[in-house]
Amino acid sequence: MSDMNLPKLKYVLTDPDEYISNAQLKALALELPKLVPMEGIEGSGLDSEAIMEVVLRAAVGTTSINGVTENTEDTPDRKTVMDWLHTLEKGPMLDAVNDILALVAMTVLDRDRSRTICLDFMDNPFHGFPDDEDEYRRMQARDGTTKCHRYCTAFVIAQGKPLTLAVEPVDGDDSKADAVERVLARVENYPFETEHIL
Repeated sequence: MSDMNLPKLKYVLTDPDEYISNAQLKALALELPKLVPMEGIEGSGLDSEAIMEVVLRAAVGTTSINGVTENTEDTPDRKTVMDWLHTLEKGPMLDAVNDILALVAMTVLDRDRSRTICLDFMDNPFHGFPDDEDEYRRMQARDGTTKCHRYCTAFVIAQGKPLTLAVEPVDGDDSKADAVERVLARVENYPFETEHIL
């Protein structure tokens, strides 16, 4: 986390229980990806907005890039999207995503209150054939596959809702302990005290 010197958003969520209209949610969803560095795609002949639309559709629909490109006519094909996304640098992108999570979290949370941090491992089923075997993990069969992308997340419960503070991928033979250590290192940058870790 960039020592909490975070960019400002045009639309700011100030209360997790605040009603957000679909238009406001869309505005926020379109604004946040603009904070992610995409130097790797400079010079690409493909319009970055077309790629981001595919990524956002996949995120909102909790599906894959493949799921979006196969079921829509107005998007680039999967290979084009994936080739383009693989040019992005993983480290700076991961830092930017965690900075965005911090940006949203710090608009909601009281900085002076201690917090209980919850840790969780999430498996996102993976269909297809990765370029690199270390790109995915094995899991129990779900959604027609035993492959997944695994993530370790840290979150707090705010107004009865989970609010994600940090995320780290758990690649290939990466251990859960290493992933927990990395995600907790990100949480340590928050300005509040950690009361408990669950």
